[in-house]
Amino acid sequence: MEECIHGMNPEWCAQCQRAIEGYPSSGSRQGKRRIDPAMRDLIGHGLLPVGARLHALYKGHRFEAVVQADGVLASEGRLHDSPSGAASSITGTAVNGWTWWSYGAATLADLRSRLD
Repeated sequence: MEECIHGMNPEWCAQCQRAIEGYPSSGSRQGKRRIDPAMRDLIGHGLLPVGARLHALYKGHRFEAVVQADGVLASEGRLHDSPSGAASSITGTAVNGWTWWSYGAATLADLRSRLD
């Protein structure tokens, strides 16, 4: 099966495109995304599936972010180039998104450490 431009199954890419249609970017660089390469590595190594729902608790509320095929996170109606960008948009302050977001019982930092 051929790969899409994201290096993924073309069906996932189509799903990604449908999922992000209409979502504004959290970055100020419209049209130019700087996606965290470690997110792509987690997906590429099978540690984080496309469509995974990350979760975090903040001030008693549960927040979710959905992993897109290219490593972008969709959360709160916006697209984010990095876990920290997604977390910071919720808290309004600088946050280490790698320790803030979890997938199951593991933080993204835990998953990233498996790449070494």
